[in-house]
Amino acid sequence: QDVIDLIHSHNLKAGLAISPETSSSVITEALGNSADLLLVMTVRPGHGGQKFMPECLEKVKDLRERFPGKNIQVDGGVGPGNACQCAQAGKCFTH
Repeated sequence: QDVIDLIHSHNLKAGLAISPETSSSVITEALGNSADLLLVMTVRPGHGGQKFMPECLEKVKDLRERFPGKNIQVDGGVGPGNACQCAQAGKCFTH
């Protein structure tokens, strides 16, 4: 939270990223509400040429349900064959 506050104090946007091995639950309500965007990595960071990991889309769904107005992005292996899946996972839900 302190890092997000510091970034915001410089009139910059702050984002949080989680790797495929990290549960979306590590993004608490406070952190998720403070961050300007949430990024779900759909490949392991730092290793080129990997295939998209569709199991990561469950994290996108969870974050969308918990943070309906938040900018949620995915990164890694996204292309014409799976972009629609990513968009569908981040679709806004109404309760």
